[in-house]
Amino acid sequence: MSRQYLGSIGKIDRGIVSVNAYGLYQGMIFPLIVKVFKPRGTLKAGDSYQTKIELATEIATELVNFGFEIEIGYS
Repeated sequence: MSRQYLGSIGKIDRGIVSVNAYGLYQGMIFPLIVKVFKPRGTLKAGDSYQTKIELATEIATELVNFGFEIEIGYS
């Protein structure tokens, strides 16, 4: 684990950052896809760096390919 900005605590510290997509069905919210963000300095041989935006785009593309309809929500 490396030091990076952790939104849950609002500062830089050691921890894991993930990019997530959630579904909403009849008032229930549930996780659909979770991808772990890996800072550049933590990559192993053969890993490729992806920004959080690139991970989110990949998630959205996968969901559309699975047949989900995407509706953007803000909290």
